[in-house]
Amino acid sequence: MVSGLTEALRQELRVLNSHIRVTVISPGNTQSNFFSTLYNDELAEQAFSEIKCLQPSDIAAVVLDVLKSPPNVQINEITVRPVEQVS
Repeated sequence: MVSGLTEALRQELRVLNSHIRVTVISPGNTQSNFFSTLYNDELAEQAFSEIKCLQPSDIAAVVLDVLKSPPNVQINEITVRPVEQVS
């Protein structure tokens, strides 16, 4: 669903000749307060101890790579996961 919405936005911006680029970045398990907020601290610690999760700085690096791409390059989607993440 997100891909469809962003593709529609990209096409509308293209018709307007705006040169605004749209990218979807889908991060995998990232060590943040998301799990603690959604479940509890104990489950979050368990999830973080099972695999080496991504760090917020890992996602920030991907965002910077997208922003550094040449103006004529459109990066549509990026999925970033920890190596050990199953799905």
